[in-house]
Amino acid sequence: MEKVYGMYDIQNKNKKINFSQLAILAFILYIFTQGWLFYLVIQNNFIEISVLLVIISTLFLKSLINNLPDLTFTLLDAFWSFSIIVILVLISISGSGIEENDVLIFMYVFGLLFLLLAKTNIDNISLAFTVIKYAAIVYALNSIFHYFFTDMYHSLMFPFISISAQQRVTELVNLNYYAGLGLSQPSMAAGPMIMGIGIVLAQLIVGKNQNKIWNVLLILLLAISLLIVGKRSVLLWGGVSVVITQLVISSDRQKIRKIFKYTLGIIFIIGLTYVLWGFLQTIPILTKLVETIQGIGSGEDVTSGRTVLYQRAWELFLENPIFGIGWGQFVVITSGLLSRDLIVHNVYLQLLSETGLIGFMIIIIPIIYAYILTIKCYKIIKYNTLINLKWKLGICFSIYYQTFFLLYCLSENPFYNTVYLFMYFFCLAIMNSLIVLKKSDHL
Repeated sequence: MEKVYGMYDIQNKNKKINFSQLAILAFILYIFTQGWLFYLVIQNNFIEISVLLVIISTLFLKSLINNLPDLTFTLLDAFWSFSIIVILVLISISGSGIEENDVLIFMYVFGLLFLLLAKTNIDNISLAFTVIKYAAIVYALNSIFHYFFTDMYHSLMFPFISISAQQRVTELVNLNYYAGLGLSQPSMAAGPMIMGIGIVLAQLIVGKNQNKIWNVLLILLLAISLLIVGKRSVLLWGGVSVVITQLVISSDRQKIRKIFKYTLGIIFIIGLTYVLWGFLQTIPILTKLVETIQGIGSGEDVTSGRTVLYQRAWELFLENPIFGIGWGQFVVITSGLLSRDLIVHNVYLQLLSETGLIGFMIIIIPIIYAYILTIKCYKIIKYNTLINLKWKLGICFSIYYQTFFLLYCLSENPFYNTVYLFMYFFCLAIMNSLIVLKKSDHL
């Protein structure tokens, strides 16, 4: 088995440079720095695109060096290639000159290229897991620092951002959002933390009791940091994803035990919350959760106006069920519906309203197919003692993040966000690499 895996070590024999590992590591570093490095420091689209071109070129060249086994075209590749081509056509029809559409073209093209080319040995991917874990800790510590030393953090960061961004950060702080490195976008701080939780969860599942206490403490740190950031939807769907991941990879007997355990846990938490409600209201980092619970109890709309957007998106879909109203047209048609022009904040309703049933099915089928396939892959390798534990960790993380991505699409826009979408394609690439090995009878 070691010889089999050795066939996928893509490196320069003389200089001992592992180009696959470097390219994948650079891709992960790009994901975790994109929100602030190119926004604050570099502020140059050409350099940003050049970085990704170097990554993609490196992945392609190492495939040539490796006699092209990494260029095996899988069914997942075919589904996503067709889907992305359709998306690009829809974007071009709506007007590619629009700045937002140019960003989307950039995202989908590079995401697809990474998926097609990043097929490699798990040893070339596993270093990225470590980077995800510790990058999440960095984001968490920044948000904690932002919370406890708000004025100092602003004095350090404000010289690098625009006046409008400074005003937005201040506005968010007044609303109890402490985004840290996410600055004016709490989701850009919460995303890396939720990714880090996924890696730690996979390590707990695959590694059994190895470093269990340390990993549990890390999850607590990241969860507390998410409370500080204040992005409720990320915390909600992240927690649900943890539960679902453990259920889908468990045997039927284990599922029953886990469902029973989680049910008791939920009942206990609800009861404890009821008993300690007065005390919980005095804890500053729980402010957003307390406000949400109080809002639900009083019948308020705690979705920040999303229900209005959902209703209008559904109406537009019913009016144009086959082909939709056109890519990106929801904001145009609903301008003035709320105080700010917003996209739907539900990817599924947005796709239905803008692309109709035909476009929706073309885009959703690869997402569902990938999710089901990843779960099947994990169940195949779960009890195979010959399979490297790193594969099991990677596929487990992929299940977790795909679960989160699918759920997060219910209330936010990860399908239109570079950081969230690129991490999604990274998770698909892990499974794609495993499929290539399996198709080559190397597993």
